[in-house]
Amino acid sequence: GAERGIRDRSYYRNRSSRQLTGRRLPELTGFATVQDNAPVTVQNSGLEVLLSATLIDGEHLSWTTSANVTIPRTKLVRYDGLAQSPNNVRYMIGSPLDIRLLYRYTGIDPQTGRFTFDDGNNDELDFTDRYPVAYGPELYGGIDNVIRYRNFELSLLFQFVKQIRQDVIAFFPTPGVRNHNQPVEVMQRWQKPGDVVPIHRFTQSPGGVVEYVSGINVGDMTYRNASYIRLKSAALFYTIASPVLQEKMNIKTLRVFVQGQNLVTFTRYRGFDPESLIPEFLPPLRVLTAGVEIKL
Repeated sequence: GAERGIRDRSYYRNRSSRQLTGRRLPELTGFATVQDNAPVTVQNSGLEVLLSATLIDGEHLSWTTSANVTIPRTKLVRYDGLAQSPNNVRYMIGSPLDIRLLYRYTGIDPQTGRFTFDDGNNDELDFTDRYPVAYGPELYGGIDNVIRYRNFELSLLFQFVKQIRQDVIAFFPTPGVRNHNQPVEVMQRWQKPGDVVPIHRFTQSPGGVVEYVSGINVGDMTYRNASYIRLKSAALFYTIASPVLQEKMNIKTLRVFVQGQNLVTFTRYRGFDPESLIPEFLPPLRVLTAGVEIKL
């Protein structure tokens, strides 16, 4: 037979006001900021669900699975004086806290090799042309499966995250600057007028470096789907419970196992690891172990 059900679900919604933040001070005071309760209201809400199911429940074969999903949300409800605050480049009323206010990237200018951005109101490009890009996880969770067949047992744990983050090219210095490694994508660079390519022209001039870094920081060209599904752990067991072992070696059960961690990751993210998202760090190591458990 098969059994399915929702074991637990919960919804939370909390609002907190008078957030403790760093208020900027004039430089002549000798201090950059002072801790202050700002006139800010933040809402945190979300849904958490835990599912479980027995897909197969036979005499020799069984299969049970469980899954948990979390959908977190934050929203800036109120911020008095935000327009006059230095934080107006970081936050927007009604949007999540984990956002970037960015310009819509429209490609490399074929004539100049420079970044171009969408001017939404058809005047000079200014701060009003930016839009919020949420870079926190939209949802995350895991799926655990346990399959048993006679003396065999297979356990599989999957981890998944849906998110938008910056891809690998955002973490490298300006292409063309010497003594720095670069991803192979930079070879698709602009070289002469008329080139239709995805990469900004190379430069070694200070002004060109500032232009490139500024474009990467204020545009949405490097923000990509960084969602992933990872086989976090897998284990295969074989259990022997034999009267012969009990009589001759005083062993009740003997279990042989092989297990692995971080075995495979499915993602479109261009970088070392969609979980850590830090280019200087390697992904979690793939670890394989085997052994024998003896119960006397």
